[in-house]
Parts: sequence; C-alpha cells; structure tokens
Amino acid sequence: MEKNVQILKARGRQTMWKIFIEYDDKSKLTITGKHKDIPVELANKCYREYVKSSVCNATYQQYPKKDHKPMSLATKIMELQKGA
Repeated sequence: MEKNVQILKARGRQTMWKIFIEYDDKSKLTITGKHKDIPVELANKCYREYVKSSVCNATYQQYPKKDHKPMSLATKIMELQKGA
C-alpha cells in the first residue's frame, strides 16, 4: 500500500507548473496549474491579463524542479507556439 502512495505522490509532483510574477512595486502573484505543461491558450491568457501591460518579471516553472529549469513566460509561450 505504501508503494502506491509514493507512486501517486510522484505523479502529483510531475503534473504541476507555476507562473511567478513580480511587479515593479514588489507585489507578487503566483498562478498554479495541475497540467503536465501549460496549454498555449492558457499561457497566452495569463500573459495578456497579468503581464502584458505591466512592468514585471514573469517566470514559468514546471515541476519537478530538478528536471525543469525556470524560464521567462514569454520564452515558454514561444516554445509552445513552435510546437503547436
């Protein structure tokens, strides 16, 4: 039974991503998703609504962290659009 719990926990860690946004005034916003990777439509929506008209730094992080390096949200969107 314990082995099944460990497998489920490992799967849960692999199916998550976050967008960290820090605005010029030092306020912060974190958006979390349960997909393996963010869908391109959702990435574009987050960019339009929270990043585009603001002075900020938006970083995309896929989990587990040991397997994925953080990248800018704009870079992630370009990567997704090339693969779509």
